[in-house]
Amino acid sequence: MVVYKTIDEANQAVVNKVIAGSPFLLDVVPAHTVIDEFNHGKLLLHAGPPITFDKMIDPVQGACIGAALFEGWADNEDDARQLLESGEVQLMPCHHVNAVGPPMGGDHVRPYAAVGGGKPNRRQPRLLHDERRYRGGATVRG
Repeated sequence: MVVYKTIDEANQAVVNKVIAGSPFLLDVVPAHTVIDEFNHGKLLLHAGPPITFDKMIDPVQGACIGAALFEGWADNEDDARQLLESGEVQLMPCHHVNAVGPPMGGDHVRPYAAVGGGKPNRRQPRLLHDERRYRGGATVRG
Protein backbone atom coordinates (compact mmCIF):
# COMPACT_ATOMS: atom_id res chain seq x y z
CA MET A 1 0.00 0.00 0.00
CA VAL A 2 1.27 3.44 -0.95
CA VAL A 3 1.12 6.11 1.74
CA TYR A 4 1.18 9.68 0.46
CA LYS A 5 2.70 12.54 2.45
CA THR A 6 -0.01 15.07 1.56
CA ILE A 7 -3.59 15.13 0.37
CA ASP A 8 -2.47 17.01 -2.75
CA GLU A 9 0.02 14.23 -3.52
CA ALA A 10 -2.69 11.57 -3.07
CA ASN A 11 -5.16 13.55 -5.22
CA GLN A 12 -2.57 13.91 -7.99
CA ALA A 13 -1.95 10.15 -7.92
CA VAL A 14 -5.69 9.57 -8.45
CA VAL A 15 -5.85 12.09 -11.30
CA ASN A 16 -2.86 10.39 -12.94
CA LYS A 17 -4.59 6.99 -12.74
CA VAL A 18 -7.81 8.38 -14.27
CA ILE A 19 -5.89 9.99 -17.14
CA ALA A 20 -3.87 6.81 -17.71
CA GLY A 21 -7.09 4.75 -17.87
CA SER A 22 -7.79 5.79 -21.48
CA PRO A 23 -11.56 5.15 -21.46
CA PHE A 24 -13.18 4.55 -24.85
CA LEU A 25 -16.62 3.99 -26.35
CA LEU A 26 -17.41 0.49 -27.60
CA ASP A 27 -21.08 0.74 -28.58
CA VAL A 28 -24.50 2.27 -27.91
CA VAL A 29 -27.15 -0.41 -27.41
CA PRO A 30 -30.55 -0.90 -25.76
CA ALA A 31 -29.80 -1.15 -22.04
CA HIS A 32 -31.62 -4.48 -21.63
CA THR A 33 -29.06 -6.09 -23.97
CA VAL A 34 -26.16 -5.36 -21.60
CA ILE A 35 -27.98 -5.26 -18.24
CA ASP A 36 -29.74 -8.62 -17.93
CA GLU A 37 -31.68 -7.57 -14.83
CA PHE A 38 -33.95 -5.48 -17.10
CA ASN A 39 -35.21 -8.76 -18.61
CA HIS A 40 -36.66 -10.16 -15.37
CA GLY A 41 -39.72 -8.11 -14.42
CA LYS A 42 -40.22 -4.46 -13.54
CA LEU A 43 -36.96 -2.77 -12.60
CA LEU A 44 -35.86 0.79 -11.93
CA LEU A 45 -32.19 1.64 -11.44
CA HIS A 46 -31.02 4.61 -9.40
CA ALA A 47 -27.66 6.08 -8.46
CA GLY A 48 -28.06 5.88 -4.69
CA PRO A 49 -27.58 3.18 -2.08
CA PRO A 50 -30.10 0.33 -1.67
CA ILE A 51 -33.39 1.92 -0.60
CA THR A 52 -37.09 1.23 -0.51
CA PHE A 53 -39.60 3.51 -2.21
CA ASP A 54 -40.98 4.86 1.08
CA LYS A 55 -37.50 6.03 2.15
CA MET A 56 -36.76 7.92 -1.10
CA ILE A 57 -36.97 11.71 -1.14
CA ASP A 58 -39.97 13.21 -2.94
CA PRO A 59 -38.18 14.15 -6.21
CA VAL A 60 -36.82 10.62 -6.61
CA GLN A 61 -40.22 9.13 -5.77
CA GLY A 62 -41.70 11.42 -8.42
CA ALA A 63 -39.18 10.23 -10.99
CA CYS A 64 -40.00 6.61 -10.18
CA ILE A 65 -43.71 7.37 -10.53
CA GLY A 66 -42.99 9.03 -13.88
CA ALA A 67 -41.03 5.99 -15.04
CA ALA A 68 -43.87 3.63 -14.02
CA LEU A 69 -46.33 5.77 -15.98
CA PHE A 70 -44.00 6.02 -18.99
CA GLU A 71 -43.52 2.24 -19.07
CA GLY A 72 -47.29 1.72 -18.94
CA TRP A 73 -47.09 -0.14 -15.63
CA ALA A 74 -49.78 2.17 -14.18
CA ASP A 75 -52.53 4.40 -15.56
CA ASN A 76 -52.23 7.26 -13.08
CA GLU A 77 -50.00 8.63 -10.33
CA ASP A 78 -51.93 6.97 -7.48
CA ASP A 79 -51.73 3.53 -9.14
CA ALA A 80 -48.02 4.05 -9.86
CA ARG A 81 -47.35 4.99 -6.24
CA GLN A 82 -49.26 1.92 -5.02
CA LEU A 83 -47.31 -0.30 -7.44
CA LEU A 84 -43.98 1.09 -6.22
CA GLU A 85 -44.97 0.84 -2.56
CA SER A 86 -46.03 -2.81 -3.05
CA GLY A 87 -42.53 -3.87 -4.05
CA GLU A 88 -43.67 -5.22 -7.43
CA VAL A 89 -41.14 -2.89 -9.05
CA GLN A 90 -37.59 -3.72 -8.05
CA LEU A 91 -35.51 -0.66 -7.11
CA MET A 92 -31.82 -1.33 -7.60
CA PRO A 93 -28.67 0.81 -7.39
CA CYS A 94 -26.88 1.16 -10.72
CA HIS A 95 -23.64 -0.08 -9.18
CA HIS A 96 -25.28 -3.46 -8.45
CA VAL A 97 -25.28 -4.09 -12.22
CA ASN A 98 -21.90 -2.45 -12.90
CA ALA A 99 -23.55 0.59 -14.47
CA VAL A 100 -23.60 4.29 -13.73
CA GLY A 101 -26.58 6.61 -13.97
CA PRO A 102 -27.80 10.04 -12.97
CA PRO A 103 -28.26 10.82 -9.28
CA MET A 104 -32.01 11.42 -9.53
CA GLY A 105 -34.63 9.46 -11.33
CA GLY A 106 -35.41 5.93 -12.30
CA ASP A 107 -33.70 4.32 -15.23
CA HIS A 108 -35.90 1.65 -16.70
CA VAL A 109 -36.14 -0.91 -19.49
CA ARG A 110 -36.16 1.51 -22.45
CA PRO A 111 -32.92 3.42 -21.94
CA TYR A 112 -29.91 3.01 -24.15
CA ALA A 113 -26.48 2.31 -22.72
CA ALA A 114 -23.18 3.63 -23.97
CA VAL A 115 -20.82 0.74 -23.42
CA GLY A 116 -17.22 1.65 -22.77
CA GLY A 117 -14.30 0.78 -20.60
CA GLY A 118 -10.72 1.41 -19.66
CA LYS A 119 -9.51 -1.88 -21.11
CA PRO A 120 -10.74 -3.79 -24.17
CA ASN A 121 -12.04 -6.68 -22.02
CA ARG A 122 -14.00 -4.56 -19.50
CA ARG A 123 -17.46 -3.36 -20.49
CA GLN A 124 -19.07 -0.60 -18.39
CA PRO A 125 -22.62 0.45 -19.33
CA ARG A 126 -23.46 4.14 -18.98
CA LEU A 127 -27.19 4.81 -19.19
CA LEU A 128 -28.15 7.50 -21.70
CA HIS A 129 -31.16 9.82 -21.49
CA ASP A 130 -33.70 11.58 -23.58
CA GLU A 131 -35.27 14.85 -22.48
CA ARG A 132 -38.53 13.66 -20.89
CA ARG A 133 -38.82 15.47 -17.58
CA TYR A 134 -41.08 14.64 -14.67
CA ARG A 135 -41.91 16.07 -11.27
CA GLY A 136 -38.91 17.33 -9.35
CA GLY A 137 -36.90 17.93 -12.52
CA ALA A 138 -35.83 14.30 -12.73
CA THR A 139 -35.33 12.78 -16.15
CA VAL A 140 -36.97 9.50 -17.07
CA ARG A 141 -35.14 7.64 -19.78
CA GLY A 142 -36.99 6.45 -22.83
